[in-house]
Amino acid sequence: MQSYWDRPNYVDLSTLTLGPHDDPAGFSIGHMPITRQAFENSVPRLIAQVSVEEEELEGFRLWEEAEGGLFNSL
Repeated sequence: MQSYWDRPNYVDLSTLTLGPHDDPAGFSIGHMPITRQAFENSVPRLIAQVSVEEEELEGFRLWEEAEGGLFNSL
């Protein structure tokens, strides 16, 4: 799993990994539904754009089916 002291300007997406959700040495979130305001408050910056693979949408589909809520702060 990668971590950065400062926000990178570029990331080679092929090198990114996530640890398992129960890894005591790592951190991983499959998805985190947040409000637009919470997203904007995080001061996002686009560093890459790629297509989403269907298997990457599993957590979103479960959240959508459950009519899940949103976090309003990070």
